[in-house]
Amino acid sequence: MKMNVFTHIILASHFTPRFEKELDVNIKKINFFYGNIRPDIKIETTMRNHTKEAYTEYAYNLINKIYGDIEEGINYKKFLRDLGAILHFVCDFFCYPHNGNYEGTIPQHHLYEFHQMVYIGKYIKKINSMPSCRYLQDEISTEYLINSIENLHKEYIQDNKLKEYEKDMVYSIRACLMVGNIILNQYINRYKLQQLQVENY
Repeated sequence: MKMNVFTHIILASHFTPRFEKELDVNIKKINFFYGNIRPDIKIETTMRNHTKEAYTEYAYNLINKIYGDIEEGINYKKFLRDLGAILHFVCDFFCYPHNGNYEGTIPQHHLYEFHQMVYIGKYIKKINSMPSCRYLQDEISTEYLINSIENLHKEYIQDNKLKEYEKDMVYSIRACLMVGNIILNQYINRYKLQQLQVENY
């Protein structure tokens, strides 16, 4: 099973202004939103449930690939689609039914994600009040980024204070803001370097 498509759209619509404000960048919504739902509609990524166990390697390969594509001068629209796909999987990894400790049935999974979508829609303003870290270094390695995701996921699994939907929302947002911030910053820094090289040519 996969997280409700509408949930991914809701979250993407609220990540967008955060990224634009914090990084002073223009997010082309149609490309970014499509990327956020693409794993739920592409045949190659609909054959297996989007559990962390099943898609960790796939998602981290996407991160390594987008870093390489940035160095090679990836088209911005494609970059946003690929970034959206990465955030899709990161978001799924912080959803209870997408983890190995979930023992519910498929109907229970559907019901959980429906209630989760309703919860997120109701408390979406929390997204705009949650702080996110700025990563302004010229280079943050894929190894650092992947380790950061893994460390946050361990914190998520061990957190007994937050309950169900709130826990999923808080950690998925934290993870996506972190990953999006870092990868967007890599693209921005690379673009600025290319512009500087052209200006000094």
